[in-house]
Amino acid sequence: DFWSDQTTYSVRSKSDGSVVFAGPTYVPVRNGRWKTTLYLLPGEYTFEVYDSGNNGMKSDQGDGRWSLSAIYDGETETELAQGGPDFDNIQITEFVVERKEDETAALLMEACTP
Repeated sequence: DFWSDQTTYSVRSKSDGSVVFAGPTYVPVRNGRWKTTLYLLPGEYTFEVYDSGNNGMKSDQGDGRWSLSAIYDGETETELAQGGPDFDNIQITEFVVERKEDETAALLMEACTP
């Protein structure tokens, strides 16, 4: 997203609505790509993307997009959700982190502008 300073996000537990992660923890570079990794317990969550400019992740300089992937085995990414530029001030997407035997799930959040 060219206007990356207008974009923030949060991950909420679907069971009680509590925020388990919010970001970004820094201001991403315009038209840049960034990844954040966090560890979540198995369960149901919502990923909420907010845009203070009320134009989603759209811009004349290139539209942004985001994706969420889980890494269950330490290597293989499994896409859980993705979203594009077409929203006003909030986009909410539900996703599930599955329970896997003897594996820890890492959640990768990635946002970029082509």
